[in-house]
Formats: sequence, structure tokens, C-alpha cells
Amino acid sequence: FENLHFQCEDINGIRWFISHDRRVVSLSGTNWASYDSDDGLISTPNRIIAGSNGSIWVSGGHEGSAAIACYNNDEWSRYEYPEIGKTFSHLAAIETKKGIFVFGCGTPVGDLKDSMGGGVVFYLVNSEYEGIVMPPPSFLPETVNVVEREGDGLWLSASRLFKYSPDSMFAAQASDFIDNYWVDRMMVDSNNHLWIACVGGGVFQYDGNSLFLHDHLTGLNDVNVMFILEDEVRGGILALCETGFYRYDGVKWSPWGFKSGIDYKRQNHTAFQDREGAIWINFASRAWFLEGKPFDGKHYSFRTVRYNAESEPPDTYASISRNRFPEGSQVYIEFSGADLWEETARHELEYSWKLNSGDWSGYA
Repeated sequence: FENLHFQCEDINGIRWFISHDRRVVSLSGTNWASYDSDDGLISTPNRIIAGSNGSIWVSGGHEGSAAIACYNNDEWSRYEYPEIGKTFSHLAAIETKKGIFVFGCGTPVGDLKDSMGGGVVFYLVNSEYEGIVMPPPSFLPETVNVVEREGDGLWLSASRLFKYSPDSMFAAQASDFIDNYWVDRMMVDSNNHLWIACVGGGVFQYDGNSLFLHDHLTGLNDVNVMFILEDEVRGGILALCETGFYRYDGVKWSPWGFKSGIDYKRQNHTAFQDREGAIWINFASRAWFLEGKPFDGKHYSFRTVRYNAESEPPDTYASISRNRFPEGSQVYIEFSGADLWEETARHELEYSWKLNSGDWSGYA
């Protein structure tokens, strides 16, 4: 199969993809399978998520209406919601801690026309899923991204941030911070910190009490951040910016990993991690994700790239100018290194150091 987008791995280790011609494709071991609307799927899927109970959810649109398909009890079921809009957002599909599946409208407010926007929530009732439509104002007319933070409930983004607390269950409460940025992507890490990627503004980190801005002062030299995710295998936070990836090691940001040779554009790319730690970078267009249109790329092809971070460190050398120094004087240490096959150029290498049993420094 060619021209695929990686989406997720389910509890059985099966990998799920969407093809450029809107088929849903699965890979189990070496066995490939393909599904389309004849099997009960939707005609223009843009996102697949795997449920904790083994169910598979495909969201997007079907013949001009927002729609969802669910694989449960060994069969596909399709649910259509023309009253919501034309499609669901590819970044507004999640399973909550309670096993509830939430999907938000991806149709821009100006294009809703006779539709109302909002969202749909699925509950498991007697081994079958039932969907409940959540119209505005109980749900946003358009939802760009949705995440869940323990203790807060759901966070949703559009032209600003909104919070849905667990106690009020789908009653929108506008957040009073980050009013000046459009938020395309949020993420909650393993420490329950909310990370908010802002195009032109960098990344905000919220620990439940305080809000901290990551920008050039912390090493994030490209503040046009379009996607953000946690590296759950190696640790750290990965941000996909206009010029490429940056990684936050808990101290500072540094350029990281995969280089494609293109400038990334907002709403054209997604990135996900598999169980082995590889990062999958998807290349498409906003029109393909949110308008149900065919991909017509001029600068790159529709594809997914599986990137494994290099595990072999560069040869590193440290030297000092002399063997003895007056007590209390500064000691100047020079670091140099060479990566295997010059995969990373020498001038791009960064170094971390520690003294005896002390902590490692940030990379510089």
C-alpha cells in the first residue's frame, strides 16, 4: 500500500492508516487489510483512534455530512450527523478516562450554513454505543482540538481556549488565558501538564497552577509551532515547527531529528508515535483534512514517514588548554564531536555535561 497516513496502534498491536483515496488500511504482522464505505466506513475519513476496549473509531465525513464509523463486536457501524456540519475535526477525537468517546465539528463556523456545529458523545450501553449530539452552546460550534486533563476535564480550542469541567459535563467555560493566539494543537503529558502550541507564539505549559511560555528564551527558536506530542519512550516533548522538529529535555529546547527539506505549514501535517518509539510524520493539506477534497500537493507527496531517532551517540571529545590552573580561576573546557556518517553536522551537535555525581546540564 502506498500513500498512507499512520494513525494509531490498537490494543492488539495492529497499525491503522488512512490512504490518500480515503480507504482505511490495517497492518497486522505482515497481513494488510483495506476497508471503504462498502464495508460500513465513511467516505472521507480524516482520523482514526483506537479505544481502550478494542474498538476502532474513524471520524470525518460521509457524502457531505459529518460522520463517524465504529468497529465494535466484529462489525462496522456508521453514524451520520448532517445537523453538525460537513466533517469532524481530525484533532478533536478522543476517548476520555471514563471510556466516553468525544468528537468535535471541524467545519468552520462561516461554512456551517444550515448546520449548527457542536459535537457528539458516545457512551457504551449494553455492549452497544449510543451517540448523543451536543449542540452549541453546550459544545463549541467548531472545535479545532480537544484533550483531557485530569482534575480539569476537557480542554477545547478554537479562536480561544475553553474548558469543560467534570462537574458541569459539557457546559462551555471560556478560559481567561492565551487570548491572542489561534491554538491548533494541545497535549497533556504523563505529568498531567497541559501543553499548548501557538502559531507565532511558541508553546505554553500549564501545570494546573501557573502558565509558562516556551520561546527563544528557552531555546525554541522557531515559535511557529503546528504540532506537539510527548515522546513516551525516550522522554521529552517534541514540537513540529515551520522549520522542523524541536525537542524539550526538561531544561531547554534543541533542534531535533527528522529533516524533510520543506517548510511545514499549519493544518497540513500530523505526527504520532508508535509503541516502539518511532515518530510517524504525515504529509497532506488542510483541504484534504478538513474539506474532504483530494490531495493536490505541489511541493511534496501525500505520505507518512516513520522516523527512528538515532541510538548511537557521536564520538565526543573534551580538551583543556593546560594541566594546571591557579586556585579560584576559571577552567576553559572545549567540546567537539563527530556523528556517524555526519548524519548530524559537527556545527549542529549540542553537548551536556556533569561534574562527578551532579546533575546533567541542559544541552547547549
